[in-house]
Amino acid sequence: TLSTPGPLTLSGARSASRNAKFPNVAGQAASKLTRLLQDALHRTLTNQLRWRQVETWLAEGLKPEEIDGGRDINAWYRSAEDYDTMPRPGDATRWWSGHARVALAIGPREGWEEIGRIDWHAWATGGEHEILLLRKLKQDE
Repeated sequence: TLSTPGPLTLSGARSASRNAKFPNVAGQAASKLTRLLQDALHRTLTNQLRWRQVETWLAEGLKPEEIDGGRDINAWYRSAEDYDTMPRPGDATRWWSGHARVALAIGPREGWEEIGRIDWHAWATGGEHEILLLRKLKQDE
């Protein structure tokens, strides 16, 4: 025979034991969704700053292959010329960054010098953040 759950009660021993087994799933889901939305907003604001800087460099005459703006930005500009994502001659790196002269980064890189910073406050996370603007010290011949 099939067993069926007992009647739904809003109080009493049965509901208390049931809550112990199954914590507030809706509350946990709402908390996770809030964190996910905060993270998405944080990434969106960061990406807007990165895109603005890349557009500034392009306006100054740099070519897309001379800019390492991160995977999403590099792929956006470079995939149109090489949608199979194959490396360029002389570029053994992934994501089209081997010929970069300038870069956006979250920390220092060996062989690069800092030429500026983009500082910003993320109200969604409550933190202070920075994006480093870097220039390659020596260009490969």
